[in-house]
Amino acid sequence: MLYAPLGFFLQNPVGEMLVAFTKDQDIIDENLVDTLHYLGIYGLIMLSTVITVSVTIPMFSVFGGVLFFVTGVMLYFYLPAATTLKKQKTETAGELVGLVAETLDGLPIITAFGQNKYFIATAANKIDEHHRALFNGESLNLWLAFYCDLYGAILVLAVAIFAVVMRTTLGPATVGLAFSNTIQMLVFY
Repeated sequence: MLYAPLGFFLQNPVGEMLVAFTKDQDIIDENLVDTLHYLGIYGLIMLSTVITVSVTIPMFSVFGGVLFFVTGVMLYFYLPAATTLKKQKTETAGELVGLVAETLDGLPIITAFGQNKYFIATAANKIDEHHRALFNGESLNLWLAFYCDLYGAILVLAVAIFAVVMRTTLGPATVGLAFSNTIQMLVFY
């Protein structure tokens, strides 16, 4: 950016450049570190839970494997939609920031020509577009959270069913260990 020719800044909207740089900096400073931290913590918790419950109740590993496969199929559909919505959110944010920056720069001219209502209406439309992208993205994340909670509840139900069916071979301590671990998985899944 420091060595870019002047024509580059004339061809590219200011808002999109600002959003791109602030988003990249935010990801590097804030999101990347937290994401890697939580991936390590929750990944190890889930791995230890699956191993512990699978050792105590061997049939659980088959059931858990099927649910993890279903989760993979669900992510196959979720990830393209999430990527598209993130792209739409970034594009609408760039347009909105660019409009605000250009409007503030040209405020005396806008006022002189009496075009305040036009720019207010344009800003309202851009805000609506951006909020639609945000709402759809949040709805998709809630959909994913619902299904993850549902899968966790199904895993707890499976342990309960296995505990009842295999009550002669499993002791109370084994069932308690399996229950506590799957409930922990329900919290973190």
